[in-house]
Amino acid sequence: MEISSTLLSELKQRITSLEDNEYKVIFQIIENIFEQQCQKVVKKEYSNTHIPILPFISKTFSKTLSINESSSTNKLCDKEEQTIYPFSDDELKQKEIIKTLEEWSERKRMEILFDSDIEGFEIGNEIFSRKVMKKSHLFIIVIATNQDIFGGFISHRIKEVNIETNDPKAFVFSLYKNKRYQKLKFPFKGNKIGESYCLYNAENDFLITFGEGVDIQIAKTQGIGRSSCEPFSYEYNGDKHPLTSTYDFIPERIIAIKMY
Repeated sequence: MEISSTLLSELKQRITSLEDNEYKVIFQIIENIFEQQCQKVVKKEYSNTHIPILPFISKTFSKTLSINESSSTNKLCDKEEQTIYPFSDDELKQKEIIKTLEEWSERKRMEILFDSDIEGFEIGNEIFSRKVMKKSHLFIIVIATNQDIFGGFISHRIKEVNIETNDPKAFVFSLYKNKRYQKLKFPFKGNKIGESYCLYNAENDFLITFGEGVDIQIAKTQGIGRSSCEPFSYEYNGDKHPLTSTYDFIPERIIAIKMY
């Protein structure tokens, strides 16, 4: 069941109107449960992200997501009103991209570890590094202000900060560029023995980088760092702007997903 802030507000109004104290106590317990669930809701309005690449970007989400056979049909049923709606094009793209992440990682379950719309990524904020530390099989997804959507995948278990780490199975990818969906994955160059990625501590101007620190640089807010993409450590087949439509970008939203 999806718990929206509107539903929660209506519930509070009905509880206030109750005269029986016993019923009030019972419904207040239910209200608390709903309120806890509502805190997990992430809506696209938080960041004005208008391309819902994954269900948790524009819809209510649980911490663990998976796709099953019952959800594969092109229908959406509202049980309360018994009305059937066809999926929109964006919702179908959500499913396609989830399948892409599953295919690339060779794993079927995903957990949202971090969402900057909730936890932020300013200098001094250690939430991102704390949540991805000691985790493996991670997608770091960037949604830029120009709506380019791209990121990097880390296969190894992250063990430390401020250390350039070589992960032969790491790759970078692009999902949307110039507001068009694309399914592009760029593997790490085999002859490179340097940095696949580097996670930084709370005080650093950067959140995380991929590929010798230049392929993807994600700068934190309220700092002097500059977010940019420059092809260097991954196989791009000659494309000068494989991930983003411009060299510089401004990160609007960052999401970290662990695959199981």
